[in-house]
Amino acid sequence: MKSTIDTIFSQAPVAICILKGKTFQVELANERYLELVDKDEQFIGKGLFESLPELEGQGIREMLNGVLDNGTPFIGNELEVHLVRNGSKEKTFFNFIYQPLRENDGSVTGIIVVCNEVTTLVD
Repeated sequence: MKSTIDTIFSQAPVAICILKGKTFQVELANERYLELVDKDEQFIGKGLFESLPELEGQGIREMLNGVLDNGTPFIGNELEVHLVRNGSKEKTFFNFIYQPLRENDGSVTGIIVVCNEVTTLVD
C-alpha cells in the first residue's frame, strides 16, 4: 500500500526526480518524469548519465555538480536538451529547478529535480 507522500509524488502535475550522490543515482522518479525521458521503472536505481548517455556534453553534469558542490539551487528556463525518445534523438526544451537535497546536518547529498517540458511553446 502506498503512503500519502508516495501518492502525492506519483500524482504531481510536474516531472519530479531525486538524484543522489556524485553518480546522480536515480532514487525516485514519478511517472511524468519517466514519460519525459522515455524510460520505465528500471531507470530507478541507476546513474542518470548511465541511463541517459545523450546528456553528456550538454552542460547538465556541470549544473548538477554545481548544485552538489555549493548547495545553491539552479533554475533553468527554456533549456535546450537533446534526448533519445521513441528511438530517435529529439531537440526538447525544459523549464526546471535543481534543488539541493539536504540531510538533517545541512550537508547536500542529492538533488531534487522538478521540470516541465516547454518544447511546444519554444520550438
